[in-house]
Amino acid sequence: MVEFKDGKVAPTARSWLSQATSIQPSYSDAESLLYFLDKYTTIMVGGAKAMSQFYKNNKGKTLLDKVSVSDIAYSILVYESSYDVWVEDIKKAEMCATEEEEPVFKHVAKNKYHVP
Repeated sequence: MVEFKDGKVAPTARSWLSQATSIQPSYSDAESLLYFLDKYTTIMVGGAKAMSQFYKNNKGKTLLDKVSVSDIAYSILVYESSYDVWVEDIKKAEMCATEEEEPVFKHVAKNKYHVP
């Protein structure tokens, strides 16, 4: 599994676009972004079942042929926005041994890009 630092998805990938020359990153450079796309962006295009059908109908194509730039951008936005809430939910699950303790747990994390 690839770890993302502070809820940021492949921060080095953003620098690929800002460089003046065309650059082709190595697999190790792009691994965290590819992992993210496989795990999260697949959901944006219909999930595993839809991707299975896409692969069946389009031999030789990959996830990168299926997803649009908008799908990737939206996936990153949702991930980065919700990261703190998900981390807090994991802490809650680890700290609360019984169902009675869960309502007492104080939630402080909020989605970054969501206005209530």
